[in-house]
Amino acid sequence: MTWKTPSALKWLIVKHSRLQGALATLEREAQELQEKLDAQRVKIAGVKSKLAAVEQTLELHEIKVDVNDIAPVVPHANAAAYKYGEMTRRIYGALRTGDDWMQTARVIELATGVTLENTEADSYIQIRRMFRSRLRGLYANGKVERKLQCGSRDGSQNQSLWRLPRT
Repeated sequence: MTWKTPSALKWLIVKHSRLQGALATLEREAQELQEKLDAQRVKIAGVKSKLAAVEQTLELHEIKVDVNDIAPVVPHANAAAYKYGEMTRRIYGALRTGDDWMQTARVIELATGVTLENTEADSYIQIRRMFRSRLRGLYANGKVERKLQCGSRDGSQNQSLWRLPRT
């Protein structure tokens, strides 16, 4: 003879099973976060000991400096998007592919594959700002040529056009 499990009991069993799984996941995440927190505390202790050593050294100097008067300098939180020189190499590669003047958006697309349509607007604005800044620096050093394309009648903004210098 077989027994049929009542629906209310089955619901409780399934609910218990899902809650056990959720609890296991949360405990695992909590353990990972605790390990990160412990590692961060070790780093904090190391920096504090180095700071104390520097403060002791400052006290030994002939010229007395009050350490409370020294303002803290916060390090950069964001890592560089490209290795040193990589953006310039990409810009040169993009400009070599075209024989004529290119807009900044086209240079970015050829250099990275990023367009306004395939990325978030905020990210694209940041990437565009980095590339325009580098292009302006290259222009100031005479490495690229720049031509200002005035806005059209529809009210669009001015665009810079870029190309490698003709030799």
